Amino acid sequence: MLTILAKNFVSSEQHKEFLSTAQPLLDATRQEEGNIFYNLCSLPKETPGFVFVECWKDEQALAQHMESKHFKSIVPKLQALCNKPGVFESFENVY
Repeated sequence: MLTILAKNFVSSEQHKEFLSTAQPLLDATRQEEGNIFYNLCSLPKETPGFVFVECWKDEQALAQHMESKHFKSIVPKLQALCNKPGVFESFENVY
C-alpha cells in the first residue's frame, strides 16, 4: 500500500473556491477501485492550505488515478488557486 500527502498552499481568500473545486475530485476518486481512502484536511493556520491524505492499493492504482479524467480536469484548476507550488510526498506502508 502507498500513502500520499499532497500539500496545497492556498490563501485564506481562496479556501472556499478550493473546497468547492475539490469536492468532485474527492467524490470521483473515492469510487476508484484501487483507492483505500482519499481525504482532504486543512493545514495548520500558520500555513494556510490543504493536504490530500490518500492511501492506494499499489503504485498501479495511483498511476491510474493520475490518468483519470477527473484528476486531469480538476487538479490543474486546484493548482491555479494555490499561491505557491505544492509538496507531494509518497510513503510505502510497512505495517
